[in-house]
Amino acid sequence: MNYVGQMAYCSTEKGSEKMKELSKLEIDELASQLAIDDKRLSDRDQLFANSLLNQVKRGLSQKQAYWLGVLVSRTNTSKNTKNIVELGSFTKVRGLLGHAKKWIKFPKIRLYLDENTTIQLFISRENTKYPNMVYVTKAKGYKWYGYIDKEGKWTTSYNMKDEFTARLTKLLVRLAENPIAVTAEHGKLTGTCSYCGHTLTDNRSTDVGYGPVCAKHFGLPWGEISTTDLFMKVMIS
Repeated sequence: MNYVGQMAYCSTEKGSEKMKELSKLEIDELASQLAIDDKRLSDRDQLFANSLLNQVKRGLSQKQAYWLGVLVSRTNTSKNTKNIVELGSFTKVRGLLGHAKKWIKFPKIRLYLDENTTIQLFISRENTKYPNMVYVTKAKGYKWYGYIDKEGKWTTSYNMKDEFTARLTKLLVRLAENPIAVTAEHGKLTGTCSYCGHTLTDNRSTDVGYGPVCAKHFGLPWGEISTTDLFMKVMIS
C-alpha cells in the first residue's frame, strides 16, 4: 500500500480495514497532495475534491480526511504531461529554508506576484508524494503552482495560463538568483515579512524589509547592510 493508503487506512487483527485517525498535519499534507494533481481526476471527482479542499481550514471529519486519501490515490492513474521550466540553481533558496528549520518546523517564503496573488514556497517532507522539493502554492488556500527540484527545474501545475506562468517564472528566476534581495523587496512592497507573514512595525524592519527575528532564523544580514545595498541587488538581479 502506498503512503496515502497507509495514512488513510490501518489493518485490524481480523484482516479487515478501517479508517485511521489522522492528525491535522497529516490532513493538511493530504490536502496539499490533492491540490497538486486534482486536474487529473474525473469531472465528478474534481467537484468532490474542490468541496473538500474548501473545507480544510474549517476542519474535516475523519471520514472526509479518508476521502482525501482516496482521491489522491486516484490521481496516480493519470498520464497527463508535465511542463518543466528551467529556473537556475535553487541552492540559495533551499539554504534559507534549511537554515530556518533550526527554529521553525515548517519554514516558508512568501512573495507578492500581483494584487490577486501572493505565493509561498516551502520544502516538502520526506514522506510526501514529491519529497524534499520546493513546493510553490498560493499563500492562502490550496492553489497549486508546482514543485522545484534541487537543480532548479520547476514542474508546473497542469492548468496554468501561459501569461501567468511567464510572470511567475520571472519572479522565481529572480528569487533563485538573489533570494535575500527579492524577499526584502516583498517586505517593502507589502509591509509584511516574506518569512513569517507578520506586519512590519518598527522603522528598521520596514526599511530593510524583514525583522531581526527572521534575520536570525533564516540567516539574513542584519545591521551590516543598508536598504540601498539590498535594493541595488534587486535592480541588478
